[in-house]
Formats: sequence, structure tokens, C-alpha cells
Amino acid sequence: MVKWISAAVILAALALALPAAGPRLEAQPGGPRISPIDEATAVEGVLNDEIPFEWWQFQAAAGDHIRVLMTASAGLAPTLGLLDPAGQLISRSVDGAPDSIVGMDFVIQVDGLYTIIAARAEAEPGAETSGRYTLVLQRLSPPSGADTGVTFTCRDNELAMLAALRFVHTPGETDLEYPIRIYGLDGLAPTIRVQTDFGDSDICFSEGSNLTGDRVILPGEAPVEIADGDSAAQLTITTGPTEELGMVTIAFGAPPTSPGRFLAVIEGFAIAPGGQIDEVAVRHGPLAARSGDLWVYMVATGANNRLDPVMWSSDGAYCDDAGRRGCEDAPALTGAGVVAADGTSLLGGRFDAGLRIPAGDREWHTLSLASFSGSTHGDYALILIGSLPARTSTNP
Repeated sequence: MVKWISAAVILAALALALPAAGPRLEAQPGGPRISPIDEATAVEGVLNDEIPFEWWQFQAAAGDHIRVLMTASAGLAPTLGLLDPAGQLISRSVDGAPDSIVGMDFVIQVDGLYTIIAARAEAEPGAETSGRYTLVLQRLSPPSGADTGVTFTCRDNELAMLAALRFVHTPGETDLEYPIRIYGLDGLAPTIRVQTDFGDSDICFSEGSNLTGDRVILPGEAPVEIADGDSAAQLTITTGPTEELGMVTIAFGAPPTSPGRFLAVIEGFAIAPGGQIDEVAVRHGPLAARSGDLWVYMVATGANNRLDPVMWSSDGAYCDDAGRRGCEDAPALTGAGVVAADGTSLLGGRFDAGLRIPAGDREWHTLSLASFSGSTHGDYALILIGSLPARTSTNP
């Protein structure tokens, strides 16, 4: 098993007392102070009963990955919000403790003028805090040399892209670990590639001997036992609480001459209490998209997990329970997934969510992942299911 570095993107959303009005060009009497903020330049402010929040504006283009960090002092409990060009609240941070740091990571969807709301949270119910803060805006670039096109090179081998997943990593409070596995079926020989901003890191791995004997179950099909390491790959990604990786891209690939189906699993994600929303971007590999759909599932994991997963995409697709409740477009994952050789299972249930990226769709899709009610929480994994077609005279 290989150790690497990574973390989940977390865009936490709580019921904050943030203004819903759109940005204004000039501050009105009694309204918030509105000021410009430049990339990588720290700005400062004071929040109290007279100035409970302030607005900071910046221009952004679709596809920009932005990070905002708010550092509080002198007793202030910080919290952040982000308004889109139409004045809609599109992202919120957690409520920080007094003199703590909170942050937001967000992928911009529309060109325009965006507004950061620097606000104060309650130290305890009904007790608003006051103090000073420092605010920093960063723009995060994709990893240098990142290649998530039709093919990519791994150890001098050209591989067809099966699917790719991308998120922004910010430091957490504890060490994190994300086991990644991909199983090839019907002759497909898979590889995992991970790229990060940290040190321009780029690694690929096709070894999966530890997965021999695992049983893979696709929806509505009988289990398939993995016979040897050539039909599976695994890689565990870890990071410490102070490590910051920036943009992380996980790509799954296979030789264009080894068509078949695949099931990939990424574990280690979690929805914390308080209505947290995670965000990832997913795309179908161009060659893989020719043969069929890509299915992306959010599956609650762990004993006694009470999480009720829900997913929605930037193009408006929404799913609470795959296969039912308005989500019939995604086959139910009940009883499907992976059972490891040691008996450990990761199988879907009737409350797990799933979305379909249709055949022919090669675009990146931003997926939001949360709990259905906003009150449940727990660990979850992402499961991707798709296929790679055989070459034909018109399919090079």
C-alpha cells in the first residue's frame, strides 16, 4: 500500500445570521462597510454591536477556485459568507470559536463581482462577540502539469481517462486518511493517479494485490471476486492537521486496449454536525463517456451511522434516495458495492444518494454533498461506476 497526502473539500453551511441583500456600490447609512479586496493581500477590520459585519468585494471568473481565511482576535468569534453577483448567499463557513480561524473554499460558476461577508458569531446562545479580524483572499490553481483529458501518461504508459474527481484541501484539526480503490471488471486493468498543488506532487499507482479476494457487486448483478492484483489498484492518501495541499485531482485510468467496467471507491469523507455541505467536482473520461453513463454515489459508512445522504449538482440535478423519491434516474445501490476479503463491507442502502453523468457528457460537474435534513451526520464514501469501450475503427 502506498501512502500519500490529501483531504476532503468542506464547504460548511450553518444557519448563520448573515444578510441576504445583494452587494451595493456605496454603503448606506447604518449598512455594512463595502471595500475591495485583492488577491493574497491581508485586510483588517473591527466588528462590534455598531458594526456587526462588513463586505469585501472582488472580481472572479467561472472556474476560479477561491479560498477565504478569516483570523479573529480580541475575543471575536468569526464566521464568513459569500454572495454571488446576484446577491444570493452561496457559501457559509462554520461558526468559529473566539480568536479562531475559519475559512471557505469555493469554485466560481459565473463571472462577476462577488462579496465576502465578514461577520461575528455567538460565543454562546444569545451572546454576540466583538473584536478584530484579518481577512485573506487566495486563488488556487490546478496542479502544475495536471492532465485530465482524453489520456494521461503513467510510468511511460498511455492510459485512457475513466473518470476524475477534484477538490480543494484545507488543513483540518486532525490527521486525515482517504483510502482509494478501483476494481476492473471484464478485463479492465485500472490505475490511480493523484496530483496536488503541494510541491507539484504527481503520483500514479496500479498495484492492488491487497484487494485480491474482494467481492465487487454492481447494482442488480451477482458478486464478482477479484482474482489478482492486475484487476485492481489501491492508494491511501493521508495528511496531517497543518498540511495544506490546495487543489487535489484524483484520476482513474486504464490502457485503451483493456476495455471493461469499473467500480471506484474513495473513503474518508464525513458530514459533521450542523448542516455541513461538502463540494467536489467530477467528470467522465472522454473515451469512457462514449460507452455509457458514469454513476456517482454518496454512501453512508461505519457502524451505527445515522447519515441520510443527499446530493445535488451545479446543473440542477438532485437526489436524496437513489432509485426512488424523484431519483429514479439513478439505479438504487442497495446491496451493491464491495465486500473485502476479510469480511469488511461497503454496501449501499436504500437511503444512499446517487447522480448520473450521461454518456457523451465530458464536462466537469460540481457536486454538493450533505445530509437530507441537515441534522444527521456521519462518515461517507464516494462510489463511481462506469465503463471503457473497446476500440473500433471509428473509436481510436
